[in-house]
Formats: sequence, C-alpha cells, structure tokens
Amino acid sequence: MDARAYTIDVRSSDSIRDTINQVQADFGQLDILVNNAGVRLVTPSLTLEEREWDDVLNTNVRGVFLCSQAAAHHMHGRGGVIINIASQLGIVAAYDRAAYCASKAAVLHLTRALALDWARYGIRVNAVAPGPVNTPSLSVGATSQDAIDFLTRMPLGRPIQPAEVAEAAGFLASPSVEAITGHILVVDGGWTLA
Repeated sequence: MDARAYTIDVRSSDSIRDTINQVQADFGQLDILVNNAGVRLVTPSLTLEEREWDDVLNTNVRGVFLCSQAAAHHMHGRGGVIINIASQLGIVAAYDRAAYCASKAAVLHLTRALALDWARYGIRVNAVAPGPVNTPSLSVGATSQDAIDFLTRMPLGRPIQPAEVAEAAGFLASPSVEAITGHILVVDGGWTLA
C-alpha cells in the first residue's frame, strides 16, 4: 500500500485545491476524505474576541466545507465518501466553549445538508462526533478540574481512544454501509445520554 503525507492549510482555498489536485494526480482518484482539522478554544464568551471566533469558525466550518467541496468535484459522477470529525459538543454545550460548540454544531448540520445535496452524485457524507479523546492535549490537562469534570460526566468513565474514532470513521467509509448518509455517529462514552 502506498501512503503519502501532504501539508494543507484548511483556511486557504488555494492550498486545499492544490492538495486535493495533487492527491488526485498521485493516486488517480479520490475515494474518501476525512475532515479532521480543528481548533479548540476554551475562553469565556464575554471576553471571546472576534479574531478568536473567526479562527475557530474558519478552521472548523469553512475548512470542512471547502475541503469537502474540492473533494466532491473529483468524486462527482464516480462516488465517494466524506467523513467529518465533529464533537459531542456540537450536540450539547459546555462552559466557555461558545465558538467551538457553534462550529461543531455547524459541522453536524453541514454534514446533513451536503449528504442531501450530493447523494445524487453517489457521494455519501457522514460525521463522527467523539467525546473527549485520549490525545496529548487531553493528557496535558488531565489533572485540571476542567478535564476531571469532563471525564466524570461520561458514563463509561474514561476518555475515548483515538482508535475508537478511527474505527467509527472506517465503518462509515466501508462499502458495506452504502445506505448510510447524513448520519452522525456519536462516540462519546455516553456523554450525551445524561
């Protein structure tokens, strides 16, 4: 299997276009896109600055749309799968995360809208909405009250493992589930149940 790494700035339509075109040129086709770039910001909404808001929304929503649109141009008529990595905070809110929550809620609804628009082209669009994932950024603050509050709110009582999110995305990308589009697969350890 041939694997390559590409650098992309999801805030730049030129970078997105050039990278997607390069992938197409290198592999001959584009079958699956996973939109996983994101900015997480924890700050009180009363002091949230306009540039911070724009940074989160431009990365988390605009970037998802532009990458999806560029990929869809290559998938058009041949089909493909787009998977957006959202968050359980697109479904429920959390303190001091207004921009992040708004951006991830937008990604969830954008997923549904694109699934509706692009089904006629054989393009399936779904999303994974994970809870707190065991990444370096979570473990750095694992002893903070904020992190403890997040984890104690989860009925399973543990962070989500990166492999669990990858498996969920792999499931949605599988040809065995070609009837699934516009779906939000929540992988949050039960966070949104409470």
